[in-house]
Amino acid sequence: DGPVLDSGIPLDSAIPLNMGERFDFTDVKGGDIQIRNIGDVPALPIVTIEGTCGMTISCNGKGLEVPALCRIDCERKIVTDLSGTGIMTEISGDFFELAPGANIVNVIPRSESGSCHITVRYTPKYLYNAYLEETGFK
Repeated sequence: DGPVLDSGIPLDSAIPLNMGERFDFTDVKGGDIQIRNIGDVPALPIVTIEGTCGMTISCNGKGLEVPALCRIDCERKIVTDLSGTGIMTEISGDFFELAPGANIVNVIPRSESGSCHITVRYTPKYLYNAYLEETGFK
């Protein structure tokens, strides 16, 4: 977990080397977790949930109600079980994105006795030397 050659992340970026452990949350029983998007444009995460009960997971005003064991791919807009089989009929809600900077992700389990392990992965994205007048945006 870290910058890969030809990944578009400058080698002089202030990216921690053990960044993966900052996106691994064990024994989540509900509440808020903080996820930092180190890029300067929104990122679409892949969220893996392993737990004992379903939940609602939300961020920046959008959220999904999902079963206990699933992988949420916000970029591809698909939810699968951990073996890769689509389970879109078992979910409801909207896919979310991570805004640049700190993001609060709210987890609401369907059962008070449930807990889960949540892993978040995303590719940081950057916008360099953009001249808006050259892109046609005004």
